[in-house]
Amino acid sequence: QLYTPDAILIDRVLEGVKRGRDEIQAYLERVMLNEMPALYPIYDWHTIEGNTVTNGMINRFDNPDPQGEPLDFFGVTVQVYAGDGLW
Repeated sequence: QLYTPDAILIDRVLEGVKRGRDEIQAYLERVMLNEMPALYPIYDWHTIEGNTVTNGMINRFDNPDPQGEPLDFFGVTVQVYAGDGLW
């Protein structure tokens, strides 16, 4: 609900471009709640320049082998603030 009605989400790994608040919400709920609920981000860094916020994170899956290292991959999010509490 924090995205503008015409927001664009680009997922380079899974599904490409999602357009509009409703399509983005459906995608994020499906992926984060159903397909990858065990995935969680670990904050790494951020920058703020003008109305653009960029952050880096480690996306982590716990290894099913208790002796194994976590399964990590790096992610970057770039969001442009549109005003009125929306991105």
